[in-house]
Amino acid sequence: MLTMKTAQTTQAQTTQAQTTQTQTAQTTSVRVRRWVRARARQLACAGAAFAFAACSTGGSPYTVGAAGPWQLAEGRSTRLGIALAVKEINDAGGIDGHPLAVREADDEADGVKAAAIARTFVDDAAVSAVVGHVTSVAMVAAARVYDGRLSAVATAASSSDLTDLTRWT
Repeated sequence: MLTMKTAQTTQAQTTQAQTTQTQTAQTTSVRVRRWVRARARQLACAGAAFAFAACSTGGSPYTVGAAGPWQLAEGRSTRLGIALAVKEINDAGGIDGHPLAVREADDEADGVKAAAIARTFVDDAAVSAVVGHVTSVAMVAAARVYDGRLSAVATAASSSDLTDLTRWT
């Protein structure tokens, strides 16, 4: 009887330990993924700013468009990453002395709205590049408008439909 109870206790402790390890690993994994996504968004914004703002034909500040579903979690985190990158760039003196400005637009993860926003950014001579759109549906729709006209860095869109969609992908 004592041996059976000891075996059950040991098994319960082992199961509890495995559950705790699994929960800890999942929590750590979520934190790491969030950190990586945040840094990737910052780098995407900074990279777009440095790579494309140099193509601007003068004037101050350099302007980058930013589009995403700002009310969704991934949109909010992208927006915060963009804001942080812009702050860091401007705090460091901007780009060749020019401050970086952002024109934001909420595409609500909707392809029709994303295409309309893309048209607005393309028609705005001050916008030298775009960071976003965050979702694949929005980016696929917007990419067709940007094609050959304006460079865009998709921060999280990952649809295979983006591959070879335009001459720039």
